[in-house]
Amino acid sequence: MLPAGRAPAPRSSSLMGTVGTAVAGAIRTASGGLVLTLRNGTVIEFEDDSDEFESYSITTPDEEIFM
Repeated sequence: MLPAGRAPAPRSSSLMGTVGTAVAGAIRTASGGLVLTLRNGTVIEFEDDSDEFESYSITTPDEEIFM
């Protein structure tokens, strides 16, 4: 059963077509979200809805950043 206010995941989406596409740029929004711009021009925004817990992590060859 899904939590209240949540919809089931779509069976397919245009997001699936971005798998494997390199990230051209990344910025953190004023509200703590993350905006990724991919090399193919696709822009994906992740909203941060928690002040108490990490909403996402970024792993680079040198470090892992929790935001």
